[in-house]
Parts: sequence; C-alpha cells; structure tokens
Amino acid sequence: MKKLIAILATLAMGTGAMAADPIDLVVDVTTPGEATVSIPDGVLGIGLDVNVTLGTLDSVVVNGFNVYIDEASENLAGLSPEDIAALPDADTDGLPDAIQGTPIADVLGAGTAALSDSFALCAGYLEAANPGVTDATIVFTSADGCTVAISENAKRGGIVDATGKVTINDLSFEIAAAGPVECYAGQPDYDEWVLAGKPAAWCFPRQCHGDANGAKQGSARTGYYWVGSDDLAILASAWEVKDTATGCGITPVQAGADFDHARQGSSRTGYYRVGSDDLAILAAYWEVKEPTVGSGVPADCVPGNVDPEAN
Repeated sequence: MKKLIAILATLAMGTGAMAADPIDLVVDVTTPGEATVSIPDGVLGIGLDVNVTLGTLDSVVVNGFNVYIDEASENLAGLSPEDIAALPDADTDGLPDAIQGTPIADVLGAGTAALSDSFALCAGYLEAANPGVTDATIVFTSADGCTVAISENAKRGGIVDATGKVTINDLSFEIAAAGPVECYAGQPDYDEWVLAGKPAAWCFPRQCHGDANGAKQGSARTGYYWVGSDDLAILASAWEVKDTATGCGITPVQAGADFDHARQGSSRTGYYRVGSDDLAILAAYWEVKEPTVGSGVPADCVPGNVDPEAN
C-alpha cells in the first residue's frame, strides 16, 4: 500500500528530470469514427489535457493503466491503510475498485469530471513486477467526427516514466465521421448484398415475402397490403436482367425485387438476380391484407432493422 501512496504522489506532482528532447505521440486515425493514441512503453502515469473542436466525442477509453488518480483521490480521502486494504477488489488484481473508475478529470483542478469539449486524462500504472505500461492506448470515438488536441496537463505532470517526466509535443488530429451503419452488416449473405448494390430494401421486415419497396397499398375501406402491383412493377423492370462483367445489372432499387437474395441462370446463358423464383415469392403473398381484414404478411425477414413506414 505504501507503493500505491507513493505513485499517487509522484504522478500528482509530476516530479523528475526533464527529458532532453520532446517526443511525438503516435496516433492512428485510419478507422472512421475512431482514433487510437499509443502511449510509450515504460510509462508510469499520464496527465494530459484534451480539447475537442468541430464536433463532439462520444467516448474515451484508456487501456493499459490500472490506477485512475483523481478517482482514487476522491474515493480514498480520509481512509486509513487498513480501510483501503479492506476495499472491494472485484477483478482480484490486488488493487481496490475505488481507484479504477474513470480517467476523465477536471482540467483545472483535482477531481473527476464528465466527458466534454475540454477535460483532462489522468491514469497511472501500479505493478511491482513491471516497470511501466506495455501497449497502452487511448481510444477516442466520434460517430460524427471531430478535431482533438492533446497537450500536457501541467498540474498533473504530463507523462511520467521511471526516470521522471517525459516531455511530449502537442498533438492534434481529426477523427473522420464514421458514416451510417450498414443495415445489412453481419448477415451471412452480406457479400450478395454488396454485389446487389447494397439495396436498402433487403433490410425491410417483409422484403423476403415480396415487399420490394417498403410501401403499403390499398385503403382504409378495403384494407392495406404490402405486396401488390407496385412491387410487381419493380420486379418486371428487373426481370431476368443479366449481370454485367463488373457487377449487378440492375439498380439497388430494382434489387429490392430479389426476394430470395440469390441469382438464377448459368455461366453459359448468364446470371440474373430477379426471375421466376422471386415471382413465386411475390405471388404467395399477393395482396394479402393486413389485420384485421386479412392475415397480413409476416414481418420476420432478417435483419428487418429498417422501418419502411419511417421512410
């Protein structure tokens, strides 16, 4: 426990010899919506300022450290060594859970803080067998994209290793917007979806039963149905249109009539996405009225995560 107290004091004060030459932190921004900053091996603690502009951060995760200094100072205040030793340790790593909450801290003074456009990151590493972290990272996420600037937090000492303070150059980087999540991601026939031009209709809950456009027809008086002449028109426009040498021969909208997500034809005559198999599916649910007038078309097509009525 003495070592815990010592490292908290060292990281909080930022004491030690200054590095001769500032170092550059390495950042990876190749994944849209995400940036990963690598921390040099051997570091014992970090105290950094983070400023966000031109967007917002969704999350920050610090990996590789096991002591969050401001969390510890708040939760351990006034406790004796015996009290600290008796605190819960859910992951049985020999360190109390009370020092492993959040690394996000108040940029102006001691204490934890909420994620915002300006905050500090403060974390330490406590492990007798190893002289500092290995493969530690800070992962920032922003679905809509933003610009992030990182610099030393003078009150917390910047970056500290076994020899003292490690001076770093200020770092600024952009997180590219992640873009919309593909509705068909993770499906077994995802490759077919891509070949078909990523048709949104394949994500409709009734598309596999003949609903090519995600729209109902009919009226309140006679009843509404999901599969009818509008869907037949899309099917007819794509009927046995052969694939090209470079891909699908029909548009993504027409591919909404590929109800079984499979091609027909042969290598000799050519392949096409919309044909007799799809017509048979459409015919099976032709003008089946919605309850309470009829039994309705089952809304059980996978993934079924796009609500056509919201379009």
